[in-house]
Amino acid sequence: VAEHGNRFVNNKAPWQKIKDETKWNEVETDLAVVVHLIRALTILANPFLPKTSEKIHSFLGLDIEDIIWTYPKPNEVQKVIWVSPIYKKIEDTEQDRS
Repeated sequence: VAEHGNRFVNNKAPWQKIKDETKWNEVETDLAVVVHLIRALTILANPFLPKTSEKIHSFLGLDIEDIIWTYPKPNEVQKVIWVSPIYKKIEDTEQDRS
């Protein structure tokens, strides 16, 4: 699922389309698909990475307790509330110490 989502983003290239005002609606649709994909991936990952899934759900303003597999309703907009790094980057110097 993640691989197909990555391919979708690369093929749609919203970072290029956003420069053309006539394509903003298309970019909005593309990004809505990406947000739904991210939500779906967090549901699939929840049994294996519960804390990560909870953090990503909070980015979307969702409560992990309400996790349920559903298709988006027509014209439903899922907003990204905020984003921060999910994991701390491991520096080479930290890795050498272990």
